[in-house]
Formats: sequence, C-alpha cells, structure tokens
Amino acid sequence: MKKAWIYKRKNIQGWCCGWHEAGKRKSKAFPNKALAEHFRQIKYTQLNPDVFTGTINVDWHQMVEEYEHSKRVAGFSKDWEGP
Repeated sequence: MKKAWIYKRKNIQGWCCGWHEAGKRKSKAFPNKALAEHFRQIKYTQLNPDVFTGTINVDWHQMVEEYEHSKRVAGFSKDWEGP
C-alpha cells in the first residue's frame, strides 16, 4: 500500500504533500494545512485504486448466512455464549 504524507518545511510558508510515484519522490506545496490534507486524501485514493472498490447490494439474510458459514468453517459453533 502506497502512502502520501503532509509536512511543513523549515523557514518556508505553507504545507507540502509528499508521495512516491514510479520510483521517484514527488511533492506539491499548499498555502494551508487543510488543502494539503485534502490533496493527501485524494492522492492516497489515486495511489491505491485496488483498495477502494465499488459497492455491492447484498440482502441482510445473505450477509448473515455468509458470516455464519465463515464461522462454521473456522470451527466455531452457533451455541457459543458470550460474557
């Protein structure tokens, strides 16, 4: 997973956002921290497109069945009582 970060340079106004792309370190300067943070979030989604996938519509009962199936496969029983 690739990351983007924000930082403040010494004796220079504004904030910067940095990231690595194609083996090179890139950066972009911004006048305030809010804009740098906003750009960082956008750049993060661009650098990691495989993490952010589309949404799917699933029925609640199907979700419950899938969850129970995964627990059965893991060896948990349905009669477990919590604290």
